[in-house]
Amino acid sequence: MKIVVFGATGPSGLTLVQQALDRGMGVTALVRNPDRLSITHENLKVAKVNIFKEDEIVDHIKECDVVMGCLGTPGSFLSRLPETLYTESTKVILSAMRNANKKRFIVISAGGVIKSSQEPIIMTIIRPLKIRQLLCNMREMEIMLENSTDIDFTAVRAPSLTNGQRTDKEIKTEVDAQYVTGKVHGWQELMSPDLC
Repeated sequence: MKIVVFGATGPSGLTLVQQALDRGMGVTALVRNPDRLSITHENLKVAKVNIFKEDEIVDHIKECDVVMGCLGTPGSFLSRLPETLYTESTKVILSAMRNANKKRFIVISAGGVIKSSQEPIIMTIIRPLKIRQLLCNMREMEIMLENSTDIDFTAVRAPSLTNGQRTDKEIKTEVDAQYVTGKVHGWQELMSPDLC
């Protein structure tokens, strides 16, 4: 299997790239700054691209079976500025996928995008205050994907991703929510290697 990874230099992207390579997959990492990708492997291709330019990504997508999005940006406390990274990049990625005749897209979203009865109070009240604009833009991205009936997508709503070693904790899921048994610091945490 061959995958294309957007956001391969971030914590989740690096973990995904390494785990895919460990499983014998071919990986193309589409990145802004190739120097930030510390992994080398014979099955890894690294390409410097502008993710907002379809002509820079479409040929890479043509060569893959699955497109994976691990893009991220830090949230700012009580920001009122609109966040558009997720919707703008997804528009370009979906257009490139259509032009490359590719259908499978897996993207990291976030817990808190849609309220769930199983989410703790930190997810439903405090976290949205801190990253409200990011969550709104992620939800807009998910709506865009839901309306793209020609794309087979999965949006993984990770509640709180942290760096660390794989724990192999059970990941419980439900429609429109995801959480992991066990709490740390009052919210539910998921290690990036367990997600990937």
